[in-house]
Amino acid sequence: MPSLFACFGCGGSATVVPEPPPDIQLSREQLKAMYEESLKLNNGRLIVHGIFARADTKNNNRRVYPMNVLKREAARFEAERIQNGTAFGEVDHPSYNSCYFRSLNLANISHQVLEVWWRGDQLLGVIEILPTPSGLLLWELYSQGIKLGVSSRGWASLRSDSRTETLIVDEDFDLITFDFVTDPSTQDAYLVPIQKQYKAKVPNQIKAVLTAHLGHGTCLIERIAKMPDPSKLARHIRQLQAEYFGVGGGPKPATAEPPNKVPLPELDPSSREYFDRLLRHSHYMVYNEAAYLEKEKCARDYLHHLSDFATKAHLWDQCQPLCKKKRDQIFSNAKNAGCVLDREAMLLCQSPPIGGLQPQSCGEASTLMPASSHVGLSSLRSTDQVHAMRKLSGEIKAEVSKIKKTLANYAAKCNERQESLRTSVFAAGSLA
Repeated sequence: MPSLFACFGCGGSATVVPEPPPDIQLSREQLKAMYEESLKLNNGRLIVHGIFARADTKNNNRRVYPMNVLKREAARFEAERIQNGTAFGEVDHPSYNSCYFRSLNLANISHQVLEVWWRGDQLLGVIEILPTPSGLLLWELYSQGIKLGVSSRGWASLRSDSRTETLIVDEDFDLITFDFVTDPSTQDAYLVPIQKQYKAKVPNQIKAVLTAHLGHGTCLIERIAKMPDPSKLARHIRQLQAEYFGVGGGPKPATAEPPNKVPLPELDPSSREYFDRLLRHSHYMVYNEAAYLEKEKCARDYLHHLSDFATKAHLWDQCQPLCKKKRDQIFSNAKNAGCVLDREAMLLCQSPPIGGLQPQSCGEASTLMPASSHVGLSSLRSTDQVHAMRKLSGEIKAEVSKIKKTLANYAAKCNERQESLRTSVFAAGSLA
C-alpha cells in the first residue's frame, strides 16, 4: 500500500451560522455586492463560508474520503486548531515535494478557520481573511467578484478501488490545515462572504498578522501556538541582515529542516538555533537575494506565487473547459503579458528591505491563446467551434487588463498596510 500525500478535505463541529451552502453560480456583480454588504455587517472584517468537503463522494481527483475518517479528523482539527486559535491557512498549497508541506509558511498566512460543521455528507465552515500580505490579495480578488475555493492539506495512504476507479483515503489520514485555491477538488467548494453579522468570539489574530508581515520563516502547524513575539523575530532578522552585510562575511549557511515525517528536537526558545530554524527556512522566498535564507530545490518566488494565483483565479471561468495543458499555456502567456507583481512596487515585510531587489521584467505576449489552439483553428469542421474559440480568446485578452488592475490595487493596499504596521512590528517592546 503506497504512502502518498496530497490535498484532502475534512473538519467538523456545530455552527453559529446555520445557513444553506451559498450558490456558487453567482455573477461577479452579485459577488461584489455580497462582499460590500458583508463588510458593512461585520465592521470591515471579511468573513466567508461554504462547503469545505464531501464524505463518501468521489472528488475531482478521484479520491473518496470515508465518513468515519473525516469525522475523526474533524474532531481533532476543531480541538487542536480551531479552539486554540491556531487554525491558520495559506494561499494555495505548498509543493508536494516541499519539506515544509506540513508546516505553516509564515509569510503566506492568509486566513483563519473559525469553525466547521457537518450537514449530511457535507462539511461546511467559516473563514476570516486576515490583513496579511497574502490575505490582502484574497481581499482584492473578492472585491472584484472573483470566485475562490478552499481545499484541505493532508497526508494519507491511498487504496485503489478498481471496481469504482477511485482512490480510497485510508485510516492514517492526517489533516494539516485548509488553504485557499482557485480550483478546488471538492465539488462546489467555493466560499462567499456571509450575509449576516458574525457574532461568535474570534481569537486574537494580531500576532499571526504581524509575523506574516515580516516575510520570513516557517513553523510546524502544531507548534504555531508557541511562536515567539513578532518583535523578537524582527530583532533576529535585523541581526541576520547586519551579519550578512557586515565585515564578518555573513552567518554560517542554514541547514534545511529534515523531511516532514522526521520529528524535530525541541530547542531552547531563547537560543540562536531556535530563531534560525524559524526564520531562515521557508517554501516561499520573499527576498531571494538574502544569503542567510535556506532555499530548498522546490522553493517558490513569493511574488510570482501571488501573481500566479491571481491570474488563475481571474481566468478560471474561461479556461475551465480546456485541458490542463492549454490552461497552463494560457496562464503562462498571461504572465508574459505583464500579469506579475513588480518587486519595486511592493514594500513587503522588512524595513529597510534587503538590497538588490529588481523589478520583474516581462515581455509582451503576441497572443493569450495557446498556439495549439490556433494551429488547427481553420481546419475545424464546425463554424460554431471557430466562433467559440475566437470568443474565448477575446474574453481572455479582456481579462488580462483586469488581472493587472487587481495586482496594482493589491500592491497599493499592501503598501498602505505596511506603512501602518512598520513601526509596530519592529518595535523593541512586546506586542503580545
